Amino acid sequence: MDHLFRRFMELYMADDDKLVDKEKEYYRILHHDIPNAIRRVIGSDYIVKASCGQGNKSRYPWIGIFDGTLAKSAQKGLYVVYLFRSDLKGFYLSLHQGFTYFQERFGASKYKAITKIADAFRDQLESSTFSKEPIDLVSNKGDLGYGYEHANIMSKYYPSRSLDPEELSADLEEMMGAFESVKASITNLQEYENAIESVHSGKDVSFLSADEADQVIKKNILEASKQEEIDITSVEEVPIPTRKGRRTIYKKTTEKVKKTDYLAKAEQDLETGASGERLVLRIEKHRLCQLGRDDLAEKVKWVAQERDDVGYDVLSYDVDEEGNEYPVHIEVKTTT
Repeated sequence: MDHLFRRFMELYMADDDKLVDKEKEYYRILHHDIPNAIRRVIGSDYIVKASCGQGNKSRYPWIGIFDGTLAKSAQKGLYVVYLFRSDLKGFYLSLHQGFTYFQERFGASKYKAITKIADAFRDQLESSTFSKEPIDLVSNKGDLGYGYEHANIMSKYYPSRSLDPEELSADLEEMMGAFESVKASITNLQEYENAIESVHSGKDVSFLSADEADQVIKKNILEASKQEEIDITSVEEVPIPTRKGRRTIYKKTTEKVKKTDYLAKAEQDLETGASGERLVLRIEKHRLCQLGRDDLAEKVKWVAQERDDVGYDVLSYDVDEEGNEYPVHIEVKTTT
């Protein structure tokens, strides 16, 4: 895939025509070859399409990846896109929003609005691969590229001189995973628009995962029932392949939901935490005995039993390569 990106940038930059020419090699690479390479990485469940302009050649060619529910085109919604800089010295892989919708909905305050929504999404996403800093398409203030820059949520930049095919594929897979995590909490365009309106009006919007949302729904149903315990039945559509195609059956599952006994939960959490600390105490003593330092093993201390303001639970020791001993402070976190 790296050679296709590189070849496109070389040809597009060298082409002096101001009009798009569908017969030229750069057009075939952008509209056919690169999308096909992308599909080989992410599969066929997404719509992949590109643009280098309508009539006049665009200063900011792009290749978008759309799921058909959060976005069907680059004008509106959430999607993943490769955006080329106007100087063609590189390109970005971006989790992106359709800028045209903000233009039409917010008018003069479009940049402020789209940045505010992008910030809300950034707060919900964690990634060591992708940057949450602004992108630089070498745009002019007020043009389409300037809007694209504000529409970015998180991205990674690839300079044309150093493209690695394995890195491109791995990053694309990770970006699609980030997109799917957003999709788990916002399932269609209407929910996306509702989120925009909520954030724009100053409300705190949290984008929950599907499991988290499910728990919130069940809790709200229980509270509305004003009972200590209820049965909640969920219905799931399950497609079944047949000789004539597919048919849908409905699978029912019933779950008993009851109010949380917070006193009992607190007691259980304390015992769980203590169990973890006892386990770490034994592990540390055993480790030091294996090192032949029974003297240090005897000094390992469960400090959390005596006080809770030191910032750690277990005091242990270790030995460096020269035989010097030094203390190790261990904070223990335990779940069932």
